[in-house]
Amino acid sequence: MEELELIPQDIEAERSVIGAALLRPECAFEVLSSLQKDDFSGSVHMHIYEAMEGLTKERIMPDIVTVNSRLEALHVAAPGTIEYLSGLTVETITTKNIKSHIDIIREKSKRRRLKEICARAISETSEPENDIDGIANGLCNAIYDLDRRKSDVKPL
Repeated sequence: MEELELIPQDIEAERSVIGAALLRPECAFEVLSSLQKDDFSGSVHMHIYEAMEGLTKERIMPDIVTVNSRLEALHVAAPGTIEYLSGLTVETITTKNIKSHIDIIREKSKRRRLKEICARAISETSEPENDIDGIANGLCNAIYDLDRRKSDVKPL
């Protein structure tokens, strides 16, 4: 019997980080300056991050109402979105561990990206016409770039 391979993710850490960002402006800045959209494992959290990022670029503080409104404007809100956002804030007991939770999300994201990089390299080596030195160089560069991050988010 084949073993099911799980995607590296920590949904609870993602929920906690988003909940903290919706509760406190300094947490929102911490999240937006430390993480990227693709660090989240699911599309719902990616959309919420994207909404928060867009709001802060427009100098609007992200909260439940503004994020819900942005999600509606982006046509990604579903019935119950505001309740989901509200639930994230209610579940967030403390915001003191946000840095640790961000680290967990980044580590899981890095594992997902490394798996993708390795899978792509394995696939490329299966094709005899592909240049093996080019594949190796691409693999080295992609692994090197795993930790390189950029953020253009500025505090409000």
